[in-house]
Amino acid sequence: MKSCHALASCWTHSDLRFKGFILAVVIATSGQYAYSQTTHRSLEMIDSDQAAISRAANITGFKAGPKSSAAPATQPSRVVPYIDTPVAGWKVHLDLDGVAVKAGATTNPYARSFDVLLSKPGDFLRAVSNGPDKNTIDPFPAAPDYETSVSRTGQRYTALPAADPKIPMAAAIAKCAGSQTAKQLVVYYVIATGPLWSGPRPVWIVHSRATQPFSFPGVYSMIQGRTIPGPVFTNARTIVDALTGDVIMNDTVP
Repeated sequence: MKSCHALASCWTHSDLRFKGFILAVVIATSGQYAYSQTTHRSLEMIDSDQAAISRAANITGFKAGPKSSAAPATQPSRVVPYIDTPVAGWKVHLDLDGVAVKAGATTNPYARSFDVLLSKPGDFLRAVSNGPDKNTIDPFPAAPDYETSVSRTGQRYTALPAADPKIPMAAAIAKCAGSQTAKQLVVYYVIATGPLWSGPRPVWIVHSRATQPFSFPGVYSMIQGRTIPGPVFTNARTIVDALTGDVIMNDTVP
């Protein structure tokens, strides 16, 4: 892959046999990434519904509406791809109380609330938006299929961050490709490694699902004498630096 200068765009076409056809927008960095500078959060166990709601609101950046609720939950050990977590945790229904989710220069018309999964110590595991069309969206890929697709890009999610992000989830979503029209948003907060950035770093992984169809620029065919349109997609994945808010890359994995 050709190297990219800061803020330059890189177009990477993956093998069409792969599930993900990649468009990468890379922000070049150098040196060791000092995510340890962020203040570490308390590791005290969440012991009440209200504490779980407050934790979810704090890390996502959304105000908890009056219909928010929380309850202890038993969840799969692989809620986060690549990372095994305890099955005992909390499920928080974060009501947005009619507040629109910012997405680029506009807002997302579908997200009305988020279901947020937390570990008992308060680790953010996953958030999934709820909207009027959620039952029409294809199921999210199972962890083994997801991990296979991501591994083909040379990336891996290695751990849950020990420190809270400086950029809340709401601000990360606002910068994501496809978030304006996504009928579902699936979000992770992880330490990730990959060939397009320097060292492990805390990032928001935002999946914009069931978006309006989009495609990459077509490729000119010498044989057919015309430009062949690129494949059409309705899902995008955006990786956002959780400390700076910079968009590291966009692709269509998984």
